[in-house]
Amino acid sequence: LYLSNQERVQALPLWLAYYNHHRTHTELKDQTPMAALVSNVSRKYN
Repeated sequence: LYLSNQERVQALPLWLAYYNHHRTHTELKDQTPMAALVSNVSRKYN
């Protein structure tokens, strides 16, 4: 874990980028959240 709040604050953006752009989610049919969002938006406006 983190030794200080500053370490945690610095690590959070990297973790969020991984979680939202690279890690697939079973609930999203093994897509990343961003891929699911883009797919959903493009279906609505095509």
